Amino acid sequence: IDQAEEKATKALGLIDKADKPSHLTDAQWANGKKEVLATNVSTLGFVHLYRAQGSKDPAGKKAEAEKAIEFFKQAVGFTAADDFSFYGLGLTYRVLGDSPNALSCLAKSVVLNGPVSAHAKSVLEEFYKREHKGSLDGFEQVLVKARSELGMPQ
Repeated sequence: IDQAEEKATKALGLIDKADKPSHLTDAQWANGKKEVLATNVSTLGFVHLYRAQGSKDPAGKKAEAEKAIEFFKQAVGFTAADDFSFYGLGLTYRVLGDSPNALSCLAKSVVLNGPVSAHAKSVLEEFYKREHKGSLDGFEQVLVKARSELGMPQ
């Protein structure tokens, strides 16, 4: 975890110093930088999430989870279609016991239909059932709401 934090932090420091390759347009370069920023900031979110999950101290757990949320929100700000960061946000909100935000973020990860969405769906279903006495009644509404909040067609 410490090594991931070190490397992600170093990468973030190098992004602004990098020169645009001549074969890329300014827009391509800007989009590429956003992707690299989002990936490394999300990595820092997972570093703090893992630390929160492993903490025995309630205050330490909360502090690490709050740091994770800051990083995941920053990552989503770089690229809103980031299923990985929404997944991390959902897991972090679960650590904090914030069920509404956990469900919302996990649902967003699912509807974005990226590399993590299948796993996010199984985690979301399990969590939803736990919150709704073993039932999936209303589960589809959570996904509909997530699509709406992301501005996606229903």
